[in-house]
Amino acid sequence: MKRSFIYIVLVALMAVSCGGTGLKKGDWKRRNYKALNTLIKDHGTGSKAYDPKERPYAVFDFDNTTVVGDISMSIFAYQIENLRYELDPESIYDIFTVGVPNIDCALEGLEAVSVRMLATDLQNDYDWLWRNYIRNGSMSLEEVHRSEEFLDFRAKMWALSASVDNTFGYEAGCLWILKSFGGMSVAQFQELAREATAAEMKRKKHTVETWTSPDLGEAGTVSVEVPRGLGIRKEMVNLYRSLQKNGFDVYICSASAEALVEAVACNAAMDLDLDPTQVYGLRTGGGDRMSTSPSYAAAYPHTFYEGKSELIRNLLMPDHGGKAPLLVAGDSNGDYNMLTDFDGMKIGLIIDQPRTGGIQDLKKDRSGRYFVQKW
Repeated sequence: MKRSFIYIVLVALMAVSCGGTGLKKGDWKRRNYKALNTLIKDHGTGSKAYDPKERPYAVFDFDNTTVVGDISMSIFAYQIENLRYELDPESIYDIFTVGVPNIDCALEGLEAVSVRMLATDLQNDYDWLWRNYIRNGSMSLEEVHRSEEFLDFRAKMWALSASVDNTFGYEAGCLWILKSFGGMSVAQFQELAREATAAEMKRKKHTVETWTSPDLGEAGTVSVEVPRGLGIRKEMVNLYRSLQKNGFDVYICSASAEALVEAVACNAAMDLDLDPTQVYGLRTGGGDRMSTSPSYAAAYPHTFYEGKSELIRNLLMPDHGGKAPLLVAGDSNGDYNMLTDFDGMKIGLIIDQPRTGGIQDLKKDRSGRYFVQKW
């Protein structure tokens, strides 16, 4: 009898500590934990006002919000290091320059270096890498990694991707990085994403590597900083699961490619219990193959900045009785609009990152709607 009594007491105490919602305190700030727990309790299946026909819902950004790190950067770095390409070696220059607004201007962060110069050097590097490794593997990957051509290719691929984004804006940068996966089927792309994610998560901690090219070609020496490592906090996994177990619908709205986010977020290794219908991201045309000249899908929002709010209004609110999400979570200026555009939002959860601009101002908001979480 005593053991049974103790067991009942322990279960009761656990229920109280989680507020009956299943949400665990973990490393949540006390204010944030209380607000999230109250939201789930007041609007989930335990509430008398709960309506299964108009389920409450939450919308999360993915990179640096749901996960620690950026999946686009992770797969791009992994692809470079492992030379997993299906690109035609004779077309590299054209692939990397077509669609760039100005291939001759000096790139942001790279003094006196242009897209034309980097693409020319990458054409030469890739041709060598294709002949010696990618096409027939006459050299081992370890041997290739010691070559000047690989070291040049590695640094300049990263430099070109980052510089297109920094110089011409996010819209151009998002499409440019997808060129790298051209020629792959979407299934191959997603398998590469899962492989890259597994490798990056094994790193355990997040570091920044410096990749420096030799003094080769038109651009000469280029040096870049590359973030490595990917992870997911147990608190975020528990939040996703607690919301869903309490009758909330949960969605991801990401500025990364939709097929990429699906491959990672819906992978059992992430433990988020999601399926592809809950994932929205940048969507391009092209059917079941990745294009070397990607374009945004017609009549579908570009899921960054105001495009995230557009997606919520057009695709999520109609399925939820015209109501706004009760919880929106993000970390950057790309999430600012969806964090501020909906009066019905109860909690704007901001994962604290070193940012400037509107998102930094939002962290100081005193309306009571915003909750900043620093891990």
